[in-house]
Amino acid sequence: ALSGEKVYPQGTTIIHKIRVCLLLTNCFTPVTTTPFNNMPPKFNAASSSVSAETIQDFLEKQACDISINDVPGVGPALCSGFREENITTCAQLLAKFLVFCEEDADAEDVCQNFFDWVKSVNSHANAHNVTFAIANYADKKGLFKYEN
Repeated sequence: ALSGEKVYPQGTTIIHKIRVCLLLTNCFTPVTTTPFNNMPPKFNAASSSVSAETIQDFLEKQACDISINDVPGVGPALCSGFREENITTCAQLLAKFLVFCEEDADAEDVCQNFFDWVKSVNSHANAHNVTFAIANYADKKGLFKYEN
């Protein structure tokens, strides 16, 4: 390194280098930033990793007989988050989904709003799986017209 030149560790990103340079010259006040590609996630049925067999088995059951942790995509952390929201059964989760079925909302809006709510309960959850399962369940029971 030349005299006075800052040496960066291997793998340092250009963004980090720019921030360090700006901080050193007092031209920059650090702020929390969101990367350009970090848009809010959108529900995408194709992102669901639930098998067709799992969905089919789920659709054949009665909501009152399904435990919340037996809903496809609900793992221990999301189950715990749902319990904090006072949702302990599949029927209650289905009811929460149906809350988003407003008169002027289409299937995409309903699924996106439910997906966003699931993400608000646990940001690390695979909300695609849960949304896909519940939307299909509501459709199968004639409560919602799911067009994916």
